[in-house]
Amino acid sequence: MTFDSQPLFVSGTFRDFHGERDRVASHVFPALEEMLARLRIHVERVDLRIGVETVDLTDNHAKHELVLKVCLQDVRRCRPFLLVLVGDRYGWVPPVERARSACLEAGLAADPSEMSLTALEIEFGLFASIDPQRSLIYFRHLDYSAMTSVDAARFSDRVAAHAPHLPAAERAAALRGAERLDALKR
Repeated sequence: MTFDSQPLFVSGTFRDFHGERDRVASHVFPALEEMLARLRIHVERVDLRIGVETVDLTDNHAKHELVLKVCLQDVRRCRPFLLVLVGDRYGWVPPVERARSACLEAGLAADPSEMSLTALEIEFGLFASIDPQRSLIYFRHLDYSAMTSVDAARFSDRVAAHAPHLPAAERAAALRGAERLDALKR
């Protein structure tokens, strides 16, 4: 019996979605695999949290560029099947020259200036897709009132922007992230 294979890309910031990504891997995908097996479809979870092998690269430029290229290649391979996890962090914003190079190679026409890796995944996977309705976006809403300020700052750029325990540069970057995240959510 032969199976068709369908990759599904899991997108979202790494630092704050460990629990959700673990749950998707341990509960959602096994159930999905069982359901699709009846249709002779094998679903492949593509979650770059597992990593991109960059050990052999000593140059940060090369590491960043490889991560971006692999990410966009995997998004293309999975399109239009994306599971996007959106919380209260904007995520890693790669150096613009490296992002431009990776976007150009992938054929993504958007200007990647100040775009996080997650925003690039959404732009390329959802908005550049011929069938974005086959993607799912999960918006997480947390109650920060019961968290310590350190924990809340780890999960939210807006909270981190006002966290006194963080250096001024990190607070400023968090504020920029919160503003970009608001725009991305809209």
